Amino acid sequence: MSPLSNKVTSKQKQAENDETLTTDRPGAVANFVHVCGIVAALRPEKNHELFLEAAKNIWRQHPETKFVIVGDGPDRGKLEALAQTSGIGESVHFLGTRSDIPQLLAAFDLFLLTSHNEANPVSILEAMATGLPVVSTQVGSVAESVADRRSGFLVSPGDAGAFAEKVDLLLTQPDIAHCMGMVGREIVTAQWSLERMVQGYEDLLCSLYSRKAGGGVAVGRQQAERSCGSSAIEVDV
Repeated sequence: MSPLSNKVTSKQKQAENDETLTTDRPGAVANFVHVCGIVAALRPEKNHELFLEAAKNIWRQHPETKFVIVGDGPDRGKLEALAQTSGIGESVHFLGTRSDIPQLLAAFDLFLLTSHNEANPVSILEAMATGLPVVSTQVGSVAESVADRRSGFLVSPGDAGAFAEKVDLLLTQPDIAHCMGMVGREIVTAQWSLERMVQGYEDLLCSLYSRKAGGGVAVGRQQAERSCGSSAIEVDV
């Protein structure tokens, strides 16, 4: 893992009815039976149209489910209109830009991402750190974070049917969803946590020191660690 990779501080999942979770509709999320959410700017490349199309299919099987869209952007008006014309307007909640993402994630049952393309979305890592299973399109480097069929499911971009099918499976089999969420949290802790990032910087500095001091890798790791051990670097986070 590169020491410059996104960092995530792993936290235990908070209670799903966290009292700090508020929206412009009182109680709009906290008391729902199922909550499927996405955290992404409302821009074309995030493909919220796929989110809404899949939501319509999911809603037919699980009418008690609510769909939460966190984020804002130029497509908001168009997407709000699409939710209404799709017949699921009462089940879709646009929360806009929020500063309480951890509390919102704690209220989700599933985390969804429907992008056309992605680099390394921090939102997925945050969701996994919260213990959420993920259903995402297989784009960019998402597969480096989400272990398909272990911490969630990856589907082909644009395939609303397959997307809805995976969400349906997780909603109807909560034991599987829970296990996937725990696997995802373990992956984040092992590969993407702040602690792992700091270790990556230490390894990099030790490697550079070793090369400089020995003209290569002749200076062993033990000698390098004497000069650049755990106290040799302080990362400003």
